[in-house]
Amino acid sequence: MTEEYVCDYCGEENDESCPLVENIKGNIVCESCIGNGRDQTLVSFDFTLDSIISVKAPKGTDPDTLHDQLREKLRELLDDNCEVFMFEGIFEEDQTND
Repeated sequence: MTEEYVCDYCGEENDESCPLVENIKGNIVCESCIGNGRDQTLVSFDFTLDSIISVKAPKGTDPDTLHDQLREKLRELLDDNCEVFMFEGIFEEDQTND
């Protein structure tokens, strides 16, 4: 069975038949990205979802019981490209070995 990999840089799926798949600093990197100079440490770009989502429910409903409806409404917002993402910053994990 062939093991598949997803490149941490380009998101492309690769398998063992790919000429080169390397693990660089804990990252899976395909040959194309290594050749493009993308073999650097990944950082996290942090975003928050800044959208108000409203669902209808009877007065007095426990808000904790509405999560399924909220998820469905969020899927609709995402499908319609109506979500608002706010960039919060970049987080880089400490790569030192103590």
